[in-house]
Amino acid sequence: MKPTKQILFDAQAILKWTQKEPGYQKVKLLMIACRDHSVKGYMNQVNVGEVYYKTIRAVGIDRAKNFLENFLRLPIHIILLIVSLSGELLKLRRNMRFLLQTVLPLQPP
Repeated sequence: MKPTKQILFDAQAILKWTQKEPGYQKVKLLMIACRDHSVKGYMNQVNVGEVYYKTIRAVGIDRAKNFLENFLRLPIHIILLIVSLSGELLKLRRNMRFLLQTVLPLQPP
């Protein structure tokens, strides 16, 4: 049996795909390959968070929640990296600070 190819998607690839930036077709083909089980796709939680954060900034919290719900239905395995993520965690902290100060106070009680 031929081993399945594996790919790790990063936030920039997914953003390129969702915004139809140059090169998005390659990401789209990889997504189709994941759906068809010829490629096994992975994405780490930090990158999912980055995509979600940037989607909030672009289209607002309600549409971003809808996007995230649909995105999590895709045939991509979400993984948690247990390695040193100091740079990514610093970015995530900045993003969380933004969410806590800007987005969450706007939510109705």
